[in-house]
Amino acid sequence: MSKKYRRPVPPPSGPSIQNAIALHQAGRLPEAEVMYLQLPQNDANVLQLLGVLYYQTGRRSDGRASLERAVKINPDHVDALANLGVALHEEQQFTEALSMIERASAKAPNRVDLHDKRGFILQDLGRHEEAIKSFEMALSLEPNFADAWFHLGNSMQELRDFKSAEVSFLRVIQLRGNDEEALGNLGVALYHQSKHDDALRYLRQSIQIRPSAEAYLNLATVLSEMGDATGALQAATTATTLNPKDPNLHYRLGNLQAIFQLTEPSLASYVKAMELEPEKPLYQARYSNALNQIGEYEKAAEIFAKITTPSTAAMLAQAAHMPIIPDSREAIEAGRERSLALLQAAKESSELVLDPNLEVGHTNFFWSYHSESELPLQRASVEAYLHCSPNLDWQSPYLEEKREGKIRLGVLSSKLNRHTIGKLFLNLVAGLRNDDLEVILFDCGGKPDDWTAKLATQVDAAYKLIPDIFSSREFIASQKLDALFYPEIGMNPTTYFIGYSRLAPLQFMTWGHPSSPALPHMDCFLSSKDLERDNSEEDYAERLVKFDSLMTVFDRPTSATMTRDQLGLPEDKRIYTCPQTLFKIHPDMDAAFGEILRRDEKGLLVLLTGNEPNWDRLLMQRFRRTIPDVADRILILKRLNWQEYIGLCEISNAVLDTFYFGGGNSSLEAFSAGAPIVTLPGKFLRGRITLAQYQAMEMDDLIASDTDDFVEKSIQLANNLEWHNALSETILERNDCLYGNQNPIKELRDFILSETQRYR
Repeated sequence: MSKKYRRPVPPPSGPSIQNAIALHQAGRLPEAEVMYLQLPQNDANVLQLLGVLYYQTGRRSDGRASLERAVKINPDHVDALANLGVALHEEQQFTEALSMIERASAKAPNRVDLHDKRGFILQDLGRHEEAIKSFEMALSLEPNFADAWFHLGNSMQELRDFKSAEVSFLRVIQLRGNDEEALGNLGVALYHQSKHDDALRYLRQSIQIRPSAEAYLNLATVLSEMGDATGALQAATTATTLNPKDPNLHYRLGNLQAIFQLTEPSLASYVKAMELEPEKPLYQARYSNALNQIGEYEKAAEIFAKITTPSTAAMLAQAAHMPIIPDSREAIEAGRERSLALLQAAKESSELVLDPNLEVGHTNFFWSYHSESELPLQRASVEAYLHCSPNLDWQSPYLEEKREGKIRLGVLSSKLNRHTIGKLFLNLVAGLRNDDLEVILFDCGGKPDDWTAKLATQVDAAYKLIPDIFSSREFIASQKLDALFYPEIGMNPTTYFIGYSRLAPLQFMTWGHPSSPALPHMDCFLSSKDLERDNSEEDYAERLVKFDSLMTVFDRPTSATMTRDQLGLPEDKRIYTCPQTLFKIHPDMDAAFGEILRRDEKGLLVLLTGNEPNWDRLLMQRFRRTIPDVADRILILKRLNWQEYIGLCEISNAVLDTFYFGGGNSSLEAFSAGAPIVTLPGKFLRGRITLAQYQAMEMDDLIASDTDDFVEKSIQLANNLEWHNALSETILERNDCLYGNQNPIKELRDFILSETQRYR
């Protein structure tokens, strides 16, 4: 076949606006510019077209000047006003841009694009309610205008109306199915409604069309909430690979790594973010947080001190820091004083913290591991947060509604899984449901597992929340509960910050984390008579309720016989085991450990490795300073599974409880194998749990009266095999009361039914 040639199209001849526009539309911009300049320069049409051309060729100042001249010549020129508005918007002069668009829209009220542009500018001004009205006006004129639907969805998302956002983004996809931004934003809207499977589907569709860093980051967020650590970290890492120069991506990857307790990698990610944007206080603050997590309290404080203008959120985060492995009692006292000073500074700040869960991101967990009451710190913290984040003090709009039928109890927890909290309280929650009581579970943890799944089948309804305190508290409120139960507060930031709200007429907590949080709407703290000393009401900001039982329905563990060789322990030593997490080992214990090892030359103190490798190093460093003569007889074992843990307790000559914050779950597991534990009860609940378990078994042989008595009983237990075996036999004979006890279920159910009658 012969080729067909098109005759060349000659350029328009003669300087006319029509010819210039033809060249402009054909992309022949240099020729179009020459022709525009040959036309009268007092013609608003010419000037506004020339202004557009200047912008298209990167000459922004010339473009703006040309558009401004056009508007000056003809103040009612709609296109000149509109284009100048767009130009001003791109230069982030939002107020001026809005004025131009509104002037244009007043002259052309049926121009759909002008209503959309007005809404777009209002979004950048944070005026989303007004923006929505503009988008709705555009859609009333043109129902199939996809851009307006997309922008409407974004504003709905900003106002946390995720259901309406979902509707808007679905409409965009109907109109243009391969819109990767709409697919990605739809995934985010579904995520905020806890529709995780659907969210994943749309996010993955978005990535298939265009694998953007933002889409991968959103995917990582959803996978993280579903407990898929590997998938979440892979997605976040891919985001940083796609856009390695974006510091925010490295920062977000660091946050995910911190969530999954990968502290060393998170430090590296924060360092990368700071290298890319050195003056960003948020990155410095999070780096400081990660340093504190590995026990480097002083280094963390130094980083914070380098922040020129620390944000209020950074001050609140720093206030929650404590020496995790404190060097001395004095170090603890200095840390508490610093925390109070930072809280006072935050309280005096005029800067708001709009989302403390996002901006601060952790709790004051470590305040409770001292000999002193944490209540003054907790009260100061609440005062600071209510000043800086007044939106935390939120009340359900359904509180006054009349309630009939079954009592509706909500249970909010982040740890009802294979965790200490799950072991202590999962069976308690599972047993509450009956003909009078309906139980609704709200899980805001990031590690759901088979225990979580099983519990979901034992309650009336179960919901997986996301770490968005505002949408989560609104969802909980919508369930119109009679009561809301927190098994633990202080271990997870989402639970803590939701706890500031009034979501049910009755709200109460118990000792999963044995600390009074002093929250404004927490009515009761449920404890036990055996856990409390006389007049302990002063330890709580909440009304203290003392049950007869210990509030736990604990499954008896099945033990497996272990040998010293299997655990890597010598046969020729007397083993003194203190099997508590390392941050429970208060500096006051060092002297007791030293005295035990001095008096028993065959003694070996066995500890268990910490969550962070650096904790081991810091604690041994302290021992080498405080008890240098016996520090070489202290061994830190690798992490053990629960069967190995019980086996270690069983083969130990003496198991030692920690001062001030003792064992709970760990003591129940040790007692299941008949392992005797020496305990020195503290003043507060957190140091009296092993005592309460002994009282339930009617035993007091190993309850020490002071530090000297603790040392004496420990040595006697380790060296007197006959006495050790007799105590072990007694524990095995009496410990049935600690396992599978159903009395706590009845007591808690009776409490709920009685208390809620006040509100009905």
